[in-house]
Amino acid sequence: AILSSMMLWAVYPMTQIYQHEEDAKRGDRTLSLLLGIRGTFFFTASIYSLTALGFWVYLPLQHFLLFIVLTSPTLVFFLNWFRKAWLDASQANFKNTMWLNLLASFGLNALFITLLILQK
Repeated sequence: AILSSMMLWAVYPMTQIYQHEEDAKRGDRTLSLLLGIRGTFFFTASIYSLTALGFWVYLPLQHFLLFIVLTSPTLVFFLNWFRKAWLDASQANFKNTMWLNLLASFGLNALFITLLILQK
């Protein structure tokens, strides 16, 4: 439960990354706004890395490899997006945020459903 919560904690600030200007105008103080665009990417990468380490320690090797395979599309997209947003902050936009959410949702749901099936 802790590791799955950490995965959500890692991804959540990314859902706010495209609305910094709007949040600032309204006076909202979101984690992503406080961290900034690059800081949000670093935060997410750090929490994701700690979570991956936790899965490596906690899960049997086969299950950890399944984690790597099923979350690798999300990781590849995230790293590519990070590179683009580093060079051009306008890349931290709604479209890329929704793609990350879609990939992360499919990957994590596939992982947890598969792990449940394997336990039976």
